[in-house]
Amino acid sequence: MVLELMSDTYVVRACLVAAVAAVLCAVVGVYVVVRGISFAGDGLSHASLAGAGIAQLVGLPPLWGATGYACLLAASISVLGSGGKLREDARLAVLFTGSMALGFVLLSKQPGGALTGALFGSLLPLSWYDVGTVSAVAAPLLLAISLLRKELVLVAVDEEFAAVTGVRPRWYLLILDLAIACTVVIASKAVGVLLVSSLLVVPPSIALVAVADIGSAFAVSAAVGVGVSLGGVVLSVLCDTPPGATIALVSAVVFVIYMGLHRVSGAQR
Repeated sequence: MVLELMSDTYVVRACLVAAVAAVLCAVVGVYVVVRGISFAGDGLSHASLAGAGIAQLVGLPPLWGATGYACLLAASISVLGSGGKLREDARLAVLFTGSMALGFVLLSKQPGGALTGALFGSLLPLSWYDVGTVSAVAAPLLLAISLLRKELVLVAVDEEFAAVTGVRPRWYLLILDLAIACTVVIASKAVGVLLVSSLLVVPPSIALVAVADIGSAFAVSAAVGVGVSLGGVVLSVLCDTPPGATIALVSAVVFVIYMGLHRVSGAQR
């Protein structure tokens, strides 16, 4: 049955995009979980709706608009930093929800289910152009993250210690914020902006519990991410359910099962 499904080009393209998104989310998600900024990643994915809406309004590819807007927003947040009487999380919430509302309004005026696809993902209608575009964004991003892994891990774990060792946290955190912005946009192509946390948080969380060091966590996280994504795509085709929601559901089930087994095995030691 699975081999028969893989002969369908729609399913193949969906699996390729889901796998690319899963690997990227799994790698970047390790930094997100270690830094404890899951809210920022989720918020950026929601905010990218505004960029997608603006891009469609002027006749540009939504992916590029969403990526550009998310990167601009991430850079602004990183450069401006915190300060003032209002807590940073409150300012971010207003910024993210405002951007999402703008995107919702703009995309609701577009034909062809643009809003539904943006919110919950639209894997099956993807073209080879979409596969190439997603890969073209993900490949250099993964390469850059790999080359800067030592510095990024250092600032993600302890900014103050990183500064003492000569690493400039501000610049590396900016790079990391931009990487998160690009990642959540690509992931939203697979699962939609409402469900992007499933790929960005669940695989890294499992990996960081399963292994002792961050270096090994990247590989474990990628394996878990690809597994739940491909499993979700196949299950969605077999059960005729939305791919994005199915991937998110599979990842949640895997997380609950693994954490339950981990707790039971820990209690028996």
